Amino acid sequence: MRHYQLILAAVLVPGVVTAQDRRPEFPPPTILEYKPQSTLVVPEHPVPRPKFPVVDFHGHPPRLSSVEAVNALVAQMDAIGIGVMVNASGTSGDALRQQVEAVRQSGHAERFAI
Repeated sequence: MRHYQLILAAVLVPGVVTAQDRRPEFPPPTILEYKPQSTLVVPEHPVPRPKFPVVDFHGHPPRLSSVEAVNALVAQMDAIGIGVMVNASGTSGDALRQQVEAVRQSGHAERFAI
């Protein structure tokens, strides 16, 4: 009940400044000017690699049109800890057949779902 009395007093008493009456002192920054500085201070715990290989279940790799392209992508996946990638690029027809064959010939068929 006391809470409602305070609100009622603030509404009825002239000269009381409410949140709706306050205007910003400065104009808001544009997206280019907004550069907040973090004040959070916590211990740092860098994690250079995942503990276990991860599954990228929505990857858009470059076109896997050759064994060399597949091997290059596998090297990049190994460098950042990706074990399996689901190719979500949406290829069909001859391009799809070419990618499936390149993955199969590369010896890394278990690393991709197309």
